[in-house]
Amino acid sequence: MSWLLGAAGKVYCPRAVATELERLQPEWPLLAGIEVLELSESAQSRATALQNDKGLHLGEAEALALSEELGVNWFLTDDNAARLAAREASLEVHGSLGILLWAAVEGHLDYAAARSGLKRLSQSTLWLSKAIEREVHDALDQIFRRS
Repeated sequence: MSWLLGAAGKVYCPRAVATELERLQPEWPLLAGIEVLELSESAQSRATALQNDKGLHLGEAEALALSEELGVNWFLTDDNAARLAAREASLEVHGSLGILLWAAVEGHLDYAAARSGLKRLSQSTLWLSKAIEREVHDALDQIFRRS
């Protein structure tokens, strides 16, 4: 998936996110092409404040603080609390499903790869309702003009 993110441009993550990804999925090369950055002192202070004020977990708080500091175009998360905090910070937020659909529209994935990606996401720790899964499936059918 990281190669797909790289198609959107430079991708950064803080150390806390990298550590969590390596711990959860050691066999996946999720960090290939992703630049892992250490937080500045001010970003670390902001991350601590986000944890305390918004109830964010360490990874989400660090990612949001880093995103604010770097002035990124997109903030990537599937965490609802992090989404809300990012929107409050005027960041454009996208999740896994949004990236999947973007990649299909931009031609980075063909129909089979997009469907496979949706299936893998539905089998991951990401919770997807059956209604959302159907909507994404229907959107992929529209993108690839299938009925």
